[in-house]
Amino acid sequence: MAVIIGSIVLIIVNFIKLVKVKNELFGKAEVRRAAKRAAEKIKLKDPVITCDYCGCKIDTHKDKVCPNCGGPYDKDKEWIKRHDLDEKTIDKTTKSAFADLGSTIKERKAPALKSARIKLLLSFIPFVLIVFFITISLIIANRKITRRTEELNVNSYDHFTEADYKIEGDGIIYNDGDVTISVTGFFVDGFQRKNELFGNEGEVKVGIKVENNRKERIQVTMTCYSLNGVTRSYQGFYLYDWFDKESTTTFYEQFYGIPTQTISELVITNLSVNDSKYTYNRNASKPITIKTDADFSMAPSFEGQEPIFTNDLADIYCSYKEKYERYELCVVNKTDIYFKIEDQLTYKEGTPTQSLYIYNDIVPAGYTFVSGNTDLFMGDPDAEEVYISLMLVYPDDPAKSFSTGFMKIKNEKK
Repeated sequence: MAVIIGSIVLIIVNFIKLVKVKNELFGKAEVRRAAKRAAEKIKLKDPVITCDYCGCKIDTHKDKVCPNCGGPYDKDKEWIKRHDLDEKTIDKTTKSAFADLGSTIKERKAPALKSARIKLLLSFIPFVLIVFFITISLIIANRKITRRTEELNVNSYDHFTEADYKIEGDGIIYNDGDVTISVTGFFVDGFQRKNELFGNEGEVKVGIKVENNRKERIQVTMTCYSLNGVTRSYQGFYLYDWFDKESTTTFYEQFYGIPTQTISELVITNLSVNDSKYTYNRNASKPITIKTDADFSMAPSFEGQEPIFTNDLADIYCSYKEKYERYELCVVNKTDIYFKIEDQLTYKEGTPTQSLYIYNDIVPAGYTFVSGNTDLFMGDPDAEEVYISLMLVYPDDPAKSFSTGFMKIKNEKK
């Protein structure tokens, strides 16, 4: 921005200099005044005339009236005629002097005018180059922002092949006649790692196709952090991309560390489609579930654990993971509708402490929200306990929304 402003200032400065030189060169008022001064150096020769009243001679250099009879001569025809001729001589001389002085100034100022014009033209070069590079950068950035059809295996270490489980139904996520978004399939990587609970884990890609029949680009926003019965903010994908007008784009989003590389279902908890001006703006009213013919769940077991909160709608557990030296907060949705965790508070000895980083997480029906590994006692490892509070909102049935109140968490590190 500073470079652009500097370029504009340079152009303005050089433009002002050019105007100044032109004014000096073509300033007619100034040249005319100089020419008038030169012309006035020519003495006006007043004529000797005859008095109309008495016939005596009048020397107009000396006398203002007739020396004999005292008669005025300002109306004398001879005087007026001769005086007018001398004024015309002065005007003619002024014009001649003006032309001569103008030519002289033009010759003297011509190099300065040429230099000012060149400097003004040269000052446009940085500005034009900056605009050019910005335009090219925006074009390149636009191509990067716009999602394009992708290959399944992009890197040399990718070895994804189609999974042995299939989508149930047509796999359509969204369809309004103008825009269709669908899942094309699931693909598993050839590399697997050990998983303590499920034996092994690995990466899985989901193929997504966006068909845009509109005559304008569209933006698709999609959130998917819920699969196989569990909602985790660190295990899923978030899509925020543009798609070309009248185009079909197939691309892939990757899930990391999926146990047995099996996906029995995934839930799109947020979906919106819009154009650049938001004259076309569509939003999914509720979560969208895509199922496969696989039967698999990653929902954690709470056998032997006591919930820190329970009612007919949800169970909440908090456990200490010694391996990671962190706390894991789990919220079980016991209803057949989804809820949002819209607010949370953490208090220690009556004072707000660190956030749990939970905000607007959507938990589908029957799913378990897992906060991940959180250090509830960060900043005060010697504290005996902290208190946390969650607000659960049910958009489809607001009457079910509730706050847990403060729940006590004991410091397991001590």
